[in-house]
Amino acid sequence: PARVFLQQIPTARCVVRKAVLDAGSKQIDPFTVDVKGSLEEYYNTVVVRRDEMLSAEVQWLKSNHIDLVVSDVVPIVCTAAATAGIPAVCVSNFSWGKHG
Repeated sequence: PARVFLQQIPTARCVVRKAVLDAGSKQIDPFTVDVKGSLEEYYNTVVVRRDEMLSAEVQWLKSNHIDLVVSDVVPIVCTAAATAGIPAVCVSNFSWGKHG
């Protein structure tokens, strides 16, 4: 959550941006991934809109003078950062279940 970053990095330079740039995985239950549904969601969310999303993200990074991107392992974010000439770091806990 944004509050974790904002509490741990007490500076006005820390900007947390929420944007739909990935689809994640769809799950039938906490232990079963809906592979077909996940691929369809990814295609519709990311593949179809890739060029538009990438352009908008690069523009946002540059116009806000961002100098480091931290992402929850979202591939297009890393591509946008690289395109904008900005370093990127990916972090995740790899806990996909909706259990706390």
